Amino acid sequence: MGYYSGFDYSINKGTRVDLEKKEKLEEFFSSNNSEVFGFFGVKIYVENDEMLGIDLDDFYSKFYDSELFRDKLKDILISGSVELSFTGEDGEKWGFLITPGNSEELCFLTIPESKYEKIKHLL
Repeated sequence: MGYYSGFDYSINKGTRVDLEKKEKLEEFFSSNNSEVFGFFGVKIYVENDEMLGIDLDDFYSKFYDSELFRDKLKDILISGSVELSFTGEDGEKWGFLITPGNSEELCFLTIPESKYEKIKHLL
């Protein structure tokens, strides 16, 4: 069996990638490496070196390699940022904000709209 998760992402406009490193990332995730699970066969869509999309065979999978993908992705970015988010079959959420050479874990917070109105000026 295993732990299934849904995957989603957001790419900021103007996010650029190193095309040579992109090819190496795709080769790595197409290999029969025992570390690769949910991101097997991942494709990074690029036009004029601007990152447009991430394609997988299945966006609901066992993403045991989410941190590995994060680490490889941060090394191909030249500018901009990408957010990766995951929702486990039990409702747990996790994700990463990725910038060139760096990543931060995302915190997911759910609050009532009435409370959000009181704190949105702080954000």
